Amino acid sequence: MLPEALRTIDLALGHSRSRQALVAKAWMLTFLAAYDEAAVVAREAHTLPPHDASAATVLAWALEHIGADPREIVAITGEAAERNPADPQAHKAHANALWLAGSADADTAYERAIELFDTGGDLDDTARHTKGWCLYRLRRYDEATELYLRVLVTQYEDPMSLMFDIGLAALEMGDAERAVAKYDTGLGLVSDADLRGRGQLAVGAFDLRQAVRRGLIPASPLVDDLLTRLEGRLARMPEYVRLEPVSIVKRPG
Repeated sequence: MLPEALRTIDLALGHSRSRQALVAKAWMLTFLAAYDEAAVVAREAHTLPPHDASAATVLAWALEHIGADPREIVAITGEAAERNPADPQAHKAHANALWLAGSADADTAYERAIELFDTGGDLDDTARHTKGWCLYRLRRYDEATELYLRVLVTQYEDPMSLMFDIGLAALEMGDAERAVAKYDTGLGLVSDADLRGRGQLAVGAFDLRQAVRRGLIPASPLVDDLLTRLEGRLARMPEYVRLEPVSIVKRPG
C-alpha cells in the first residue's frame, strides 16, 4: 500500500536525504494526487547535486497539476532535456511543459522524444504508453490508439490511465460513443483499496480539461458529464492520510 511505502521512505530519509529516495517519494505522492506535497519533495530532490532528469521530471509533473507558472516548468524541463539529450522521458516532459504553455515548439519536442524512443531499442510498456501520449499530442490519433491497445493486452500496471487516454483520443477524433465506453471502463477499474486511483482520476480530469481549454474538444454536456464523473469519483475516494514514520527498535539479544 502506498501510505505504508511512503512511511518506509520517510524512515530512510530520516537517516539520509538522498535524491533517489526523494524522487521515489515525490512520485508516490503524485500517485495519490498529493501534488502540493509532491512539489515540495521534488523541489528538494531537484536542488541536490548532481543534476538528475528524474527529479526535474517529477517536479514538473507536480507543478503542472497545481497550476504553477508555465514559464518555470518550461525552464526546469528545458534544462533537463538539454543536459540529457538522449533521454526520451526528459524530452517528453519538456514537450508537455511547452504544450501547456501554448508554445509552438511543443511538436518538435514530442517528435524528438518519439525519435529517441524509436532508436532506444525494445520499449517496456511504460515507454510504449509514453510514446503513445507523444503521438496523441501530435494529433496522430490512430497511431497513438494502436500503441495504447498493444500495451493494454499485456499485464500493464496502469490500465485505468490507458483507458482514459484512449477515450481522450476518441473524443478528439469525434467518436463520442467509443470515448464514453473507454471512460466507463476506466472508472470501473477504480478501487478504494488502491489509492493510486486518486492520481489516475486526477490526471484523467486534468487532461480532459486541458484538451477543452486548447479547443481540441468542444465543451459539451457530454464532456461536462465525464468531468463530473471523474472528479466526483475522486472526491469519494478515501483521502490520503500521511503516516508518521515509525522508529525501528532493536530487541535485546
